Amino acid sequence: MNTSTFSRTTTRLTCLDETRAIAIIAMILIHFTEGVINQLPQLLWLKEPIFLFGRFATPAFITIFGITAGFVHFEKFTQGNRQAVIHQLKARTLVVFWCAVLVCLPRYINFVIDGEYDYGKWLINFYSILHYYTLGLLSLILWLHLIQRDPIRWCLILGVAHWLIGIGLYAIWPKSVFGYTVEYFRLYLVSGAFSYFALSGTALLAMPVGILLRRSVKTQTTLPQLGKTMLIGMGLTLVGWGWGVGIGEFQVDQIITGSLKAPPRPWYFMYFGGMTLVLLAFLGWLDQVWSKYAILTYPLVLFGQTALVIFTSHMWVLPTVRWLSFVWPLPGLVRILIPLTAFGIFALVMMYRQHLKMQRKQGIKS
Repeated sequence: MNTSTFSRTTTRLTCLDETRAIAIIAMILIHFTEGVINQLPQLLWLKEPIFLFGRFATPAFITIFGITAGFVHFEKFTQGNRQAVIHQLKARTLVVFWCAVLVCLPRYINFVIDGEYDYGKWLINFYSILHYYTLGLLSLILWLHLIQRDPIRWCLILGVAHWLIGIGLYAIWPKSVFGYTVEYFRLYLVSGAFSYFALSGTALLAMPVGILLRRSVKTQTTLPQLGKTMLIGMGLTLVGWGWGVGIGEFQVDQIITGSLKAPPRPWYFMYFGGMTLVLLAFLGWLDQVWSKYAILTYPLVLFGQTALVIFTSHMWVLPTVRWLSFVWPLPGLVRILIPLTAFGIFALVMMYRQHLKMQRKQGIKS
């Protein structure tokens, strides 16, 4: 492979891709663990550490979404072709929506197999982080219009406002007695683990980090800005921890079980979002200072850049384990290894395709 592919350019921070990759890996691990342990109970001892790592996933993914929006889209929108940015975001939204449908499809196949046709279960199971991401990308078009003149201030105002609206609506909007349809919108907007107002508030509060990082790349002050980002991340983590302890909610066992995911809590996203900033800054520092070792983190770059298709495909692995048991009875380990191996090969192929794409771009630039 052409080693120039591993070099860091001045227009892209690969630590964004690397941090996104770690967040997606955390999501995938937490989704796999329960099903794998059901087949291989001797691995039960791995459940708690994996689940603790997995709880980092959603806040990290949304934090990176906001930073990327600030780093990639804000400058293009304010200084480039607005219509091109809007068209790109709409096209991306459509892709994410169909990925959200594909993520839910295995559940519906299992419902048909089990003879489960309850409308409420079908509706509630049409819910994932990709459904938020669909609406979040569309909302980004509006956010870019609102923040363009004073982005740092308006991101902070809008981010806090989203959180306050979400908390207020949750307080006055009780669990619905009017059926599953109304409850689905409550789940989608304020009460679910991927509720729109909480996640959008987090993304908006993270956007200034991306905007400032973009400015630092242009002025060649990336390392000092990464240092500031790390300090901010440490501060947020500490404040989030103190807030959670102060109100009596920060309990590791409840974090592991996921009982603190919904409704979203500001301290929870502050705690894990701060960790995300620390991780991002550390990976960025490695990229800048030890660029000759970039080949070591290059797989994370490729994974982060192909995260959507890999995340979508992983949702089919455990259902396939079940479907195999109907037609090909096999020991638990073998039955798990077949779809896991297929998924691993698919992920590697997608990453290799991305590598070739990056090589072509390097050739064009050269």
